Amino acid sequence: MSTATLNPTVNLAAKSQLARLLATENLSIVHSTQARTASFSTEERKLTLPVWSKATDDLYDMLVTHEVGHALHTPSADTFMPVCEEMSPGNPEAFFAYLNIVEDVRIDSAMKSAYPGTRRSYFNGMKELMDSDFFGVRGQNIAELSLGDRINLQTKAGQYGFVDVPFSDAERVILDEVLAAKSFDDVIAVAKKIWNNSGAEDDQSQQQTNSAPAKGDEGSGDGESDGNSPDQGDQEGKQDQGTPQNGPNEDPRGGQSKAGSAASQSRDLKTTKSMEQKIQNLTSTDWKDSIIYFDAPNINLKSVIWDHKTVHADLDVLRTQEGWCGNKVFSAIESRNKDFVANLVKQFEQKMAAETIRRTRTAKTGRLDMRKIANYKFSDDLFVKNQTTTDGKNHGMVFMMDWSGSMSDYLMPTVEQMIALCLFCRKMNIPFEVFAFTNSMPVREHEGYYNREQLSREEIIANLSSISPDYKIEERNDYYGSKTVEVNVGNNLRIDRVGMIHFLSSKMNNKEFRNAVENLCQLALVYDHSGVSFTKEFPHMYINSHMNVMSRYGLSGTPLNEAMYLLLPIVSQFKVANRLDIVNTIVLTDGGAGSYIANRCSGGNVIINLPNRAQFPLYTTAQASSQGRAELETSGLARLVKHVTGSNMISIRIGNKRESGYIANSVDQKNAAKLNSQFKQNGFFSYTSRGFDESFFIDANIEVMDTDEVLANVKDDASVGVITRAFIKNNSKRANSRVLLNRFSDLIAKKILA
Repeated sequence: MSTATLNPTVNLAAKSQLARLLATENLSIVHSTQARTASFSTEERKLTLPVWSKATDDLYDMLVTHEVGHALHTPSADTFMPVCEEMSPGNPEAFFAYLNIVEDVRIDSAMKSAYPGTRRSYFNGMKELMDSDFFGVRGQNIAELSLGDRINLQTKAGQYGFVDVPFSDAERVILDEVLAAKSFDDVIAVAKKIWNNSGAEDDQSQQQTNSAPAKGDEGSGDGESDGNSPDQGDQEGKQDQGTPQNGPNEDPRGGQSKAGSAASQSRDLKTTKSMEQKIQNLTSTDWKDSIIYFDAPNINLKSVIWDHKTVHADLDVLRTQEGWCGNKVFSAIESRNKDFVANLVKQFEQKMAAETIRRTRTAKTGRLDMRKIANYKFSDDLFVKNQTTTDGKNHGMVFMMDWSGSMSDYLMPTVEQMIALCLFCRKMNIPFEVFAFTNSMPVREHEGYYNREQLSREEIIANLSSISPDYKIEERNDYYGSKTVEVNVGNNLRIDRVGMIHFLSSKMNNKEFRNAVENLCQLALVYDHSGVSFTKEFPHMYINSHMNVMSRYGLSGTPLNEAMYLLLPIVSQFKVANRLDIVNTIVLTDGGAGSYIANRCSGGNVIINLPNRAQFPLYTTAQASSQGRAELETSGLARLVKHVTGSNMISIRIGNKRESGYIANSVDQKNAAKLNSQFKQNGFFSYTSRGFDESFFIDANIEVMDTDEVLANVKDDASVGVITRAFIKNNSKRANSRVLLNRFSDLIAKKILA
């Protein structure tokens, strides 16, 4: 059999998702690197699957479909074990194997009827099993196998014509009953017949040979059957039928299997023994790390977002304080970025016009255009035409800005980039929202920073429990036996200590927008320490640092991953509310996350169970060799937001020349020198290796310059040499700035019209 090692980044989640979608109830589906066979817990409704990493896709799909069928349709051990003990008191597992053969036929028939698309996987998967001699019958006379083995072989491989299995007329009657079994009572009844028939053969054989298990009658027939299902081994059936605690050598009642009578020993099924061993061999020992599953919690956005009206009601108090200059800062930003915005608008309109032409179809009507009839000697284009233009796509943007302490070195440059893009959106009537993520939360009871030193235990519990309805408050005994209250997040990702400051929105009118942007500019100036020439125009280093700002709007830690997760409901609701086809989500930050949300995971492969029963691989152990845990989560969450919302994900990271080499090496070690050279030449580089559609690393010291600014600082009486040097120096700055803005505007235009 040709084997294909599964890609853990994709296939584990895909196969788990297949199982969840096949199930008609909300089963919990997990892969386990420790499992050698499948098992199903009836109490937890949890199906545990091995990592069949040596199986091809079709075989894997067949195995998954079969195990889901057992989980859905096969009763628990309490139902069938009394029958097994009655039929084979000394060794209940012996009869269980016969019961499992018939049950496999019943549940596979049900699954293929409910999901016809799985029939191809069954066909291809069973062919692989036969080609690899999974039943252990290669070179043997099939007619000499016991009736149980022959029925097992026929209902799995014989039905597809991969093997000819002979039966006598009497045996074919039993085979027909196997194929017709609809209820589990039918399964028990026909399994007893196979058992009793095999016992008679075995007893006769024992009298003749007084040795090993007897061989069955040769029988007659062409081996064809209308059977409905292949299988993957007796042991899987034992496990998934409610006895996951029992291994292959254990009695289903929990103890070691007994030798039993000679008759029960002689009834051992060779085909099932061979299959159970070879199915186990499909698992790989290469998976040394566990697979960890987390549920995706629902989020109560009101508990983590300050709406923009509340935000600017708070920030308006800055206008009455000494040092207020937010209006001047915004005016300067408007002036400095007018070329950039105009360039972006121009490219957008060009792309939009080209897109409109692409969506326009012209067709002749068959009616003469009398205005063209005089040209009949020179042109055959004489007919009236109809032009039909299909509807274009609606677009929107969501900006999420880092509001952490380290951003103070790059705050004004970052805010300027974001405001310029908002000005573009307003000119083009593109819906947008601007948020900044912080450790502060709207549900806080006081003004202190949100940390364990300044919040009471009760406040911490109230904050966390309010974020998601999936987080439960529970009372328990502490170490000293006293009653205490804790928040139980269950198996959910832990979204904690994060808030979203809603600074700007396209829903604001002109007056509200200008007021809000001026407040944002003033707030950024208070905390900015970038030292770029733009900020030197304003006395922020002393006066603004003493402005009385509510601490909830101060710079905090970096809950980037928590905020990335919040983008799932934010972008989804934004898309629906504005009836958008495409959303561009832009994350502006200066570095990596300060925490991770899969905080009970110390390593391994992480898969997220989504609310729609799909699953998504957040990251794998293999990826961890080049990234830390927090970075892995950020990359995975960017892919998750894109997967769930369909958004284009763009990252803008602000930095300086000292960091460029390190960043370039971490994102693309092979091309690090090339990226660093681009940074030195153009003031930025871009890459696509971290989950986002495209990420930019931008020099914080790049300044946007208009043509008039090139010689702005040259005195009127300056010499030709001074003017020349100033022109060369400043025009070089302007060129670098323009390369960046052109590249970024082109990217945005392409993404918007993608």
